[in-house]
Amino acid sequence: MLLNSFDDYMFYRLVAIVFHVSIAVAYWTTTIITAGIIVAIVLVCLIKWQ
Repeated sequence: MLLNSFDDYMFYRLVAIVFHVSIAVAYWTTTIITAGIIVAIVLVCLIKWQ
């Protein structure tokens, strides 16, 4: 999902409002969670592939 800068801002603003955090915290939290999910999917695929 590629968003333009306004869509990014609105997405992180929504996350920040829902979870009562700042936009910076929402950005870093979603970035870390997304990276973790991608790593988990890759590990599961590698384990099942062997």
